[in-house]
Amino acid sequence: MKEIDILLKQWIPVNTIIREEIRDAIVQMKMKAMDRAFQKGYEACLFKNAYEAEQKYKLNTNKDG
Repeated sequence: MKEIDILLKQWIPVNTIIREEIRDAIVQMKMKAMDRAFQKGYEACLFKNAYEAEQKYKLNTNKDG
């Protein structure tokens, strides 16, 4: 977040409401991107676990059958 503040101070030198609103918008977008990345990782983990469970089930049934 320090990088964002530094760049905004360079681009908008005067402490204004606009700079604060831009900063808030950037932070919100960053948080949404992090949430999407977390969700994708969670879904990938669920898929991997389901796939591994299916493979173990097939291995177990093949040994017995």
